[in-house]
Amino acid sequence: MLTSPEISNFKEITLCCSCKKEIIGYKSRPRKYCSQKCYKKAPKKERTEEHSNRLSVSNKKYYKNAEKEELENRWKNISKSRTINFTDEQIENIKKILEWGYVRDCKIILYHANINFGIKPIKRLIKENKEVKELYKKVLKFIPKFIQEWSFERFQEFIKDSETHDSSFIERKYKVKTKSFYTLGKKINIKWNNTKIINKKETKPERITRIILEDNNILYEREKCIADMKYRVDFIVGNNIIEVQGDYFHANPLIYDYSLLTKVQKENVIRDIKKKEWILNNGYKLLEVWEYDLYNNFEETKKKIIKYATE
Repeated sequence: MLTSPEISNFKEITLCCSCKKEIIGYKSRPRKYCSQKCYKKAPKKERTEEHSNRLSVSNKKYYKNAEKEELENRWKNISKSRTINFTDEQIENIKKILEWGYVRDCKIILYHANINFGIKPIKRLIKENKEVKELYKKVLKFIPKFIQEWSFERFQEFIKDSETHDSSFIERKYKVKTKSFYTLGKKINIKWNNTKIINKKETKPERITRIILEDNNILYEREKCIADMKYRVDFIVGNNIIEVQGDYFHANPLIYDYSLLTKVQKENVIRDIKKKEWILNNGYKLLEVWEYDLYNNFEETKKKIIKYATE
């Protein structure tokens, strides 16, 4: 027998309606069953009205305040959803969408198929139709909904870009966070671009050009290696290359005399000439942006960069 000094004050001992086990409950809200198993085993006659008519608070308010016409329309729509059947063309469209391999959400399947039904008919179709059920099982799980809303062409373009471009380019174009790149890659078997990108600190002139490109919604690749990893360029927009040159290290001809250069400046100038020859001889265009122009002629250089990047 259960005993406690607090029971006499605001608690009481009752018996479970199913297994007849002693249980402690509050007097204001007495317990009928000791567990969920006993509640399920209990016959319907022993269940209380609260258990048999379990409705949420919002539904109770709706049924109390709603008019008869609204309630009738509600039940008519529910009854229609049980009798809706898909046509053969609609079923074929649903099969094609499931064959894409990344659309699993029922609402999004109906969105791609241009069907205005509710969720219940398509769930019933997945259960009853064996072919649809098998295709649905093969669809990848836990793909973000905004990716499922993409068309099949956009999804294939995303895979191709991921194999040829770096993660920063894909993040700007598709607005996918960097953390989800590798999780998606494991599920979809994407071979991510293995191009080595050297970790180089961003200089102030490079930051200014980057902000100019981003403010004008121009997609670019930064610190891209070319010529079999021999050279590295600052920015690539399609076939247009932008090189941001520092005045001292790259020896701006407006400031420095080439006959009085240091050893480091001479090496950088020779390397820049060879890089420029390779770029122009391999189908690329080149724009050199000097540090002096960004600081002293900002508006003109800004227009020049935007015009060059949008050609």
